[in-house]
Amino acid sequence: MFSYPSVTVNGIWYAAPYVELTGTSYVQSSTGLYCTIEYTSRGWISGEKNHFKCYIRRNSNPKEYIYKIEGQWSAKSTITPYNSKASQPFLDVTQLTPASMHIKEIDEQDEMESRRIWQKVSEAIRANDTQTAGIEKSKIENKQREERAARAEANHEWEPKYFRWENEEPTVSMLQRMLSSTVKSKYNPATSGNWVIRQ
Repeated sequence: MFSYPSVTVNGIWYAAPYVELTGTSYVQSSTGLYCTIEYTSRGWISGEKNHFKCYIRRNSNPKEYIYKIEGQWSAKSTITPYNSKASQPFLDVTQLTPASMHIKEIDEQDEMESRRIWQKVSEAIRANDTQTAGIEKSKIENKQREERAARAEANHEWEPKYFRWENEEPTVSMLQRMLSSTVKSKYNPATSGNWVIRQ
């Protein structure tokens, strides 16, 4: 189980906006290990973009870390064992080959897939035809409003194709308890339930 950091947009003042991660996120394993990941953004004078520092610890002994991983999540990072000053290369993202994107033809896509739904809007935007883009956008929105109204009238709840809602998924609840008991008030787990992928 993992939590998400915060996202900030910097550089707007200089007309060169970029996104950075900030704050703290957690990863909790069922093996009794967890990690704390601290994200920091570049300051006015010093620092580097996309910097992070990660500590891997045991739930049974959170005061001592097993490994520290530090660097840039968009570039290079190093790993250092506890009680050691010798860092080793951990990951160099710049040397990885991004996965290629494979997109089905529009007529092969499900009728609810974004590229198929918004195809005419996208084509109009690329053609710089804002009027047609607006008309097609309104058609989509009106159709979805009508479908919502029809479901409400029939007292039928919409069900996602790939996910189902569970008020308390056992594995997630267990991991949340493990993490909460270790980091105390630093982590506030969601209490309203979870989306679970359909098997």
